[in-house]
Amino acid sequence: MKNLIKAMKLYITATIHPATTTVIGFMLVILMPILFITNTVEADSEDYSLMLWSVGFVGHMGVYITLYLGQYKTLQNKFYISSSCAKHIFITVPLIISFVLNVCYDLVCTVLAAIVLGESGLSDAIIYFSLIGGIMFLITTLTNKKNMKVIIIIPVLGIMLINYVAINNLLINGFGMSVMMSVAIAVIVYAVSIVAALLTLNIWWKMGDRFNLVKYRVAWMKI
Repeated sequence: MKNLIKAMKLYITATIHPATTTVIGFMLVILMPILFITNTVEADSEDYSLMLWSVGFVGHMGVYITLYLGQYKTLQNKFYISSSCAKHIFITVPLIISFVLNVCYDLVCTVLAAIVLGESGLSDAIIYFSLIGGIMFLITTLTNKKNMKVIIIIPVLGIMLINYVAINNLLINGFGMSVMMSVAIAVIVYAVSIVAALLTLNIWWKMGDRFNLVKYRVAWMKI
């Protein structure tokens, strides 16, 4: 537990950076819920799927950007790599933080969906947000990991598929499921994402050549 707490502090210190956390990350995370409320599109509209996609993707992308540079910083610094809590820094803590941020965003947008879209829209929103959130969770935890470029193609293709469905209005009337069924699907999606991330990251950790240190440091990494 002591190592986990230490790893949490080190990871958060590395991840929190003014340029990404305040200007890019949180602006996207806060902006999209506001736009969701002020520019709501009802079901049967040709922009319905695109609205749900936009709210889900842009907010989760904000989470991704917020964590991206921090992950890169830890992976390019021998201090973190040689730390006694290194495994927690690169596996446990990123999973916990990414999961919490993605789920919190989903919960906020789900509450807003219940207010502005009603029960049928709420059901669709839960499925959209969880699918996008679960996939972006995988992408966030696998990004910057050496030898993971082939694996990360799978969740990226998943995001592209959902985007294709939204842009082409293939679900203009939504999924037509009950709220309880949608919640069950959301739980399954995140559970599968967590298991997949854990399995993949543990395989990555066991690799002998898991880090790709560079000979330079960009300015923001020195802050």
